Amino acid sequence: MHRHLLLSFVALAVSGCTVARPATVDVPKERASQCRSICSDLDMRLGAVVVIMNSAGCVCEPRDEESTSKPPSSSSAAIGGAAIHAAIELSQREQTRQQSQR
Repeated sequence: MHRHLLLSFVALAVSGCTVARPATVDVPKERASQCRSICSDLDMRLGAVVVIMNSAGCVCEPRDEESTSKPPSSSSAAIGGAAIHAAIELSQREQTRQQSQR
């Protein structure tokens, strides 16, 4: 009896394990040039283009760091990515809430 129960739990757990694609739509290649333009307008340089789920964001860095030999920090990209993820999650919760009120 315990083996059947254990086997059922294992089958249930394994069936729920899936790997989602990081983006379900293609990010246009023009996004990098748009980010470069945005950073240039801010008198900064493009540090990275962050792609999370179906959103893309720009990471701009101060121009005075161009002369340093250290690689750019990824903390800005991580913070920007977390903000995008939080905004998407909030939007999904709002949509779910609205659908449940109908």
